[in-house]
Amino acid sequence: MTYLTEFAAYLKKFHAEESGAATVDWVVGVAAAVSLTMAVTSSIIEGVVALSDKIAASIGNLEFGWDAAPSQTSLSNE
Repeated sequence: MTYLTEFAAYLKKFHAEESGAATVDWVVGVAAAVSLTMAVTSSIIEGVVALSDKIAASIGNLEFGWDAAPSQTSLSNE
């Protein structure tokens, strides 16, 4: 019976402690933040991809007005 009374005392002490409650609250809060981030990301992903495609096309069509550097095929002094 001693073991059962010690175990009962441990359970009462564990139930009374609140130090782990902050950890549980933190984990629940982080899970909520991650879930919200995933929901928002999935709802805007198509618009972001379309906008990035437009930006890539605009950058790809830019002309800078200078010629490419001439290729140097020979390094010898002739």
